[in-house]
Amino acid sequence: SVKCWRVRTVAAARFAEFNVPDVVAPNDDEPLAVRLAVTTRNATTTSLSFAATVHALNAGARAQVWLALVLLIVTYGFIVLDVVHHTLVAVVGSFVALLLITAIGKQPTLVTVVGHLEVGTLALLFGMMIIVEQTSATGLFEWAAVRAFEVSRGNVRRLTIILCLITGVLSAFLDNVTTILLLVPVTISLCKVLDLDPVPLLMGEVLLSKLGGAATLVGDPPNIIIGSQLSAHINFVSFIVNMTPGVLVVFVPTLLHLLFVYRADVRGVRDLDTADLRRNHPIKDGVLAVKCGVVGALVLFAFFLQPVHGVDPAWAALAGGFALLLLSSPHDVEYPLRHIEYDSLVFFAALFVLIESLAEMGLIRLIGRGFVAFVLLAPASGQLAFALTLLLWLSAISSAFIDNIPYTATMVPVIMQMSRDPTLALPIAPLAWALAWGADIGGNGTIVGATDNIVVAGISKAEGYPITFLSHFKIGFPNMLISCLFANFYLLTVYVGFGIGVGYSLYEFEEGLLDEFGNPLSSAASSAASTMAAMADAMTSP
Repeated sequence: SVKCWRVRTVAAARFAEFNVPDVVAPNDDEPLAVRLAVTTRNATTTSLSFAATVHALNAGARAQVWLALVLLIVTYGFIVLDVVHHTLVAVVGSFVALLLITAIGKQPTLVTVVGHLEVGTLALLFGMMIIVEQTSATGLFEWAAVRAFEVSRGNVRRLTIILCLITGVLSAFLDNVTTILLLVPVTISLCKVLDLDPVPLLMGEVLLSKLGGAATLVGDPPNIIIGSQLSAHINFVSFIVNMTPGVLVVFVPTLLHLLFVYRADVRGVRDLDTADLRRNHPIKDGVLAVKCGVVGALVLFAFFLQPVHGVDPAWAALAGGFALLLLSSPHDVEYPLRHIEYDSLVFFAALFVLIESLAEMGLIRLIGRGFVAFVLLAPASGQLAFALTLLLWLSAISSAFIDNIPYTATMVPVIMQMSRDPTLALPIAPLAWALAWGADIGGNGTIVGATDNIVVAGISKAEGYPITFLSHFKIGFPNMLISCLFANFYLLTVYVGFGIGVGYSLYEFEEGLLDEFGNPLSSAASSAASTMAAMADAMTSP
């Protein structure tokens, strides 16, 4: 098996190292010819030298893809059934994957395994967790919920709309679970005082939280995964420019569906003296609230300026988080850091190792080839539309029944392969947006589709208002279908109909077929790019 090529440009005396897929000879005693093509941007002749690392794989290498598939199915099964905490499932799954790789003769080093971690994603999550935890300690979010009732003037329908809007806006910048934990207890308290059934309002909040989270790169974990792994091609601003208009389009029919389904529950007006609510839910620390507001604004400002300064958003989140710790509790960091969701960080880390290990065993390439073959069934003029529609609906339905975080981590390499394949060469950006749409709103389909659904169901049940799998499914799944229909319309209209912001494919990007501004080269310039090929024979050992 050819593990990797090391290429040295003689003229510049520079080395570049890159991996190639496993190539196994049909028979152990047959030589295997590997052809390596290198494309340059200019027409001048450049001397290159090549070196390859060759691994002797055992018989298990021929079944490695199927072993990886079984491991993926078992891991997903345990996550869905929730018989063991999903963090432990991911950790055990990653260890098993590493053991399988070692058993077939491709033992990874510790440096390799650590390199599988998406440090940018983990750092961004950690920094934002610190900012959210400090802000929630001020009581600002509970105060906003009370103000929402005052603005509604007791009108239940108006209160429902305002709470859904607040949830959507907060979810665009906070983790969905955090938003739900902040607003749901206050919502239940309001409903008890107003003698209302809180379930319609809670369902509205939990469904609209996913839609609001779809608007930004930091709004939902799947977006963070997509943004981090495709950071060379999309950023915080491009996420907002491409996703937020669609969220506004989808938001209206989604909310109208909820108001129609619960029309009997959200009618009427309630009179209530809000003085008690103000006393029970004040802003606990005004000074800290101001500090959180200033730091949060600066972090968002840094996010928006990413195309200018080119700094990873993770640095802004980390700087903002630790600056807030310095301003709020310079002598005690143990208490604020105690509330960080470390289990989520470990879950993400283990998931990255698992997916990279499965990719090393060839599973991601197999899934990618299946997608490519399926999309190629469509005529060339309709392949982008077909791919976007397929990716959106498959992601939505899959995310309704399995956690959207491991699903997204699995699918990002797949869409990269679809964009890298020379027979398709689909633009990477629209594929990323379709995956984000499906993974984000697909979590509304069932109660197990997203963590915040389970959190709401647990809090509601403890307060005497149970939300069962079936009751959530009756409202959430049709709502998800409506959201997908309008999201599909938005994707096809913008990227296929008008061709706005389509961008380039990874094939064009990696083959040097783009100019300095990211636009495709003309056919003449493209044909002028020289291609040099070197033949190398690699003998495989039994």
